[in-house]
Amino acid sequence: MQILNFILAQTSEDTARQLGEMQKQIAEIHQCITSIPEWSFKLLWMLPIFITVAVILIFQRQKKIAQNEVDLGKMLEQLLEK
Repeated sequence: MQILNFILAQTSEDTARQLGEMQKQIAEIHQCITSIPEWSFKLLWMLPIFITVAVILIFQRQKKIAQNEVDLGKMLEQLLEK
């Protein structure tokens, strides 16, 4: 804090005012972060796992759909040959 006060003393009034406003904004952000419940951070770690599982499930579904389309194409080809 002393370093910040020392720097503020050497700057112009406008810059000092801007730095003071920035310091207030930083304090507000810090207060918001510290007021977040601890359990929400635990849930945040689950998010990448949930996304990974969802991507794998979607990939498997798309793979099955593509295989069904290939099988349908083969069936149509066999019907056209007869």
